Amino acid sequence: MRTETMTETAQKPRWHAWLARLSFLALMVWAVTTWITGYVFAPLMFAKWPKIEAGLITGELLQATYLISLICALLVLIDYRVRHAQKLLHNKNLWLTLIALFIVIIQYAVITPKMQALKANMLSNASAFMQLHGVSQVLYLITSLVLAVLVWRRLKLK
Repeated sequence: MRTETMTETAQKPRWHAWLARLSFLALMVWAVTTWITGYVFAPLMFAKWPKIEAGLITGELLQATYLISLICALLVLIDYRVRHAQKLLHNKNLWLTLIALFIVIIQYAVITPKMQALKANMLSNASAFMQLHGVSQVLYLITSLVLAVLVWRRLKLK
């Protein structure tokens, strides 16, 4: 672990510490929201409700999760930019965050709208919907794993 010298600590503005805390909180909210929505709420919905209603409610929950993810990712990226400006492109956490953010954007802006359009004609497009749903699940799992790595790396640094 790296320890800071007195001169390094003295040179950093006080708000850097607050930004680091806010960034950590945003990362935790992003990760926990993703995990709870995808691995607790969604299975619970499908276990307790008819498929159509469960799908509609889960779709709405996922949309909210994606919006929360975008906001949290923005806070985390601002923290990286401010606190790690000199070595930003060499920061592995930055690249992991960008991967997770890119997947969230794809889910939110591309896959979810296509799935909603296919739901309208489910009888004729069931196969296409299921394929897109499979892709969505794999991307969601990748995002979940990347977030787990990011959380682990941040906790390891503390």
